Amino acid sequence: MEKTQEVLADPEKVLKSRQLPKSGTEALEFETEDYLKEVEKARQRVMASFKELKERKGDGSGDYVPLRYDAEKLRDYYDKQPLKQISRTAEVMLKSSRFLASIAGDVILRKKFEDVERQRTIEVRELIVDLGATFIKIGQAVSIRPDIISPV
Repeated sequence: MEKTQEVLADPEKVLKSRQLPKSGTEALEFETEDYLKEVEKARQRVMASFKELKERKGDGSGDYVPLRYDAEKLRDYYDKQPLKQISRTAEVMLKSSRFLASIAGDVILRKKFEDVERQRTIEVRELIVDLGATFIKIGQAVSIRPDIISPV
C-alpha cells in the first residue's frame, strides 16, 4: 500500500528511481506484498495466543479457568478465589439496583404497569446486555416465554 501511495503522490520521482511498476499486475504486487505482511503479522499473533493456551495446564489448577467443562474443577477453581465471586456479586447487585429502584418507584407512585412497560422493557434489556453473556443467555431463554415477558 505504501509503495502504491508513493507512486500516486509523486509519479515522476518514482519513474526516475525506476520503482514504478511496468504493468497493472506489478502494481497489484505492491499492494499484495503489503497485505501479505499484515496477514503474516496477524497469523503470528494468533499462533502466540494458541501457544499460550497450549502451555496452560487447563485443569483448573493455578490462575486459569479450566479449558474444558468440569463442574468439580470449576468449583475448586472458584472456591480458591472468593474475591472474584464477591466482586461479581457486588457488580450484579450494583448494576441491578437502578432498575430495581425504578420498579420500587413505580410501586410507590402507584404507576400503572401499562404506562411504564415500554420504558422498563428497554431498561431491563440494557441491564442484561451490561451484565454480560450469561445474563444474555438467560434473557434469550426467558424471551420465548410471553407469559413471563410480554412482547412490546
